[in-house]
Amino acid sequence: TGRPWHLWVQLYDRFERIDGRWLIAEHALNGVDSIPPRPDIPKEWYTGHPDHPPTDHLAPWQERGRASIAMSAPDVVAGMRRLRASVLADGALPGKAKALFAAAVAAAKGHEELLRAYLTTAREAGLALEEAWGAAAVILISRGEAVAERFAVAVIELFGSPPPSEPALAADLDEAVAYLTEYYGAVPPRFAFLEDVSPDAFVGLYLQHRGSLRSEGLDPIWRELVVCAINAADFQPDLMAIHAGAARKLGAPKQAIAEAVLAALPVAGLAVWSKAADTIAALD
Repeated sequence: TGRPWHLWVQLYDRFERIDGRWLIAEHALNGVDSIPPRPDIPKEWYTGHPDHPPTDHLAPWQERGRASIAMSAPDVVAGMRRLRASVLADGALPGKAKALFAAAVAAAKGHEELLRAYLTTAREAGLALEEAWGAAAVILISRGEAVAERFAVAVIELFGSPPPSEPALAADLDEAVAYLTEYYGAVPPRFAFLEDVSPDAFVGLYLQHRGSLRSEGLDPIWRELVVCAINAADFQPDLMAIHAGAARKLGAPKQAIAEAVLAALPVAGLAVWSKAADTIAALD
């Protein structure tokens, strides 16, 4: 037909040990799955080859959904493919950074398959173990324990366990005030109020903020852009603007901030850009 056709095949092999060697004693087709269905494939094969136990759909549901959308909306899928290619290409930011940002957004949205897919892309593009774990720390302060743990499990699977590290910051109230004053220009009212009602929580916030955004292992600009991408994907332009401004102070060009936000689009949709574009354009 000249149109895409997706086929998944499951084979059954039974081995027997004969004269010290493992040999195939039985080899059979156990089931097939295709989108669109093929008229030349017997219908009974779709639930398992005769004489073998029935099987469910062989393709993961994400693959079936992706293939079905490609059949029903080829122009839209072609546009998404083009967008994804531009996101993952080197530009003002290297592709590995943008794949990392997309993975962070996928973790925040709870998309396990996309999280691993983008982390795999980042790893293949040269992302280092320390960089992946640096992003995990940023995600912890940005979206909390459950999301950070989801991201961390995927990093363990694809990169390995984190390198050991020792605490480098003091739990000191004066240091907390000095750091936040330097970061924001003045301690924001919301943090000043926190200092009044709970000094311990204020210091804890300082340790998280500085430890996640100004630690070694991952470029500080990339740390800020991880937060930009996540906040853009959650339609939080005010929070995004804070971290985009911090990235600018560290030397990030507007193009890099735009690319970080674009990295969120394949995961979170085009509406992300509609909300974030004005924020980026307004940056100094």
